[in-house]
Amino acid sequence: MAMTESERWFESYLRSTGHDGWQDHEPELGIPTRPDYLVSKSGAAAICEVKEFVTSGVHSRAAALSARRAEAEAEGRPGPSRSFNTSDKEEFGDIRAQVREAARQLKPLAAAGVPLVAVLANPLALLMNLSPAHVGYALNGNPTFGGPYDSERGEVLSLGPVKGRSGKLTNDHQYLSAVLILCQRSGARDRARAWFDAHGPRIRAEHETRAAQAEALLAASPSDWGPEDEYYSVDVLHTVSALEGRAVRLPAELFDGEHDRVYEPDGAGFYELAR
Repeated sequence: MAMTESERWFESYLRSTGHDGWQDHEPELGIPTRPDYLVSKSGAAAICEVKEFVTSGVHSRAAALSARRAEAEAEGRPGPSRSFNTSDKEEFGDIRAQVREAARQLKPLAAAGVPLVAVLANPLALLMNLSPAHVGYALNGNPTFGGPYDSERGEVLSLGPVKGRSGKLTNDHQYLSAVLILCQRSGARDRARAWFDAHGPRIRAEHETRAAQAEALLAASPSDWGPEDEYYSVDVLHTVSALEGRAVRLPAELFDGEHDRVYEPDGAGFYELAR
């Protein structure tokens, strides 16, 4: 089958980080499905299925709202508000659907004793939140609030963030070892971000208004951030089932590139940066 842009991204990432296995797309593994890559590095291996987003609930809602607004303006009447509230399905449904499809491809290898990994990417730059925290909600449950309940007193003893319903991996696909968020990055943007992080607080503190702050930042910042030098990195989200021994744990040395980050779920299932 023709490769997707996400698979090309992943191949570029694998080549740049010294992995083997990028040369063989959809290798023959003796199973009915054809996962995308059997990758290896430093003696460790994993089987990866790469998924690309071609639509998103938030993107579709925004596009429909824009179309209604344009129609109203053409007819000379007020259009709908520019803001809108999204449902849980619009926020997390596309991520859950892609994880489900990746898991379907990997399921025949559930007992193979090798880490099984779903890789998510968004090369079309759709309106979608692929931050580790947001993907974590899709995997482990909608964000909500709750706490221990005292039935005798009839009250919640303490209130805090907890996992809600609909987590894709809460009860399903317990054989998945990790979910990777594959990102395309720019060295120029990285350098700009690092400069503003280092100098922004001091410059803002020297000026009272936002307009003055913005003008001072613009005047002080470099005019050239250097070449774009695009590269790829991954955020690794270990699954709860892997940490609890129901899935094979992904070795630390397999995805440890200079720009890679590793996240693990805490006791409540919320992802925290581990490396």
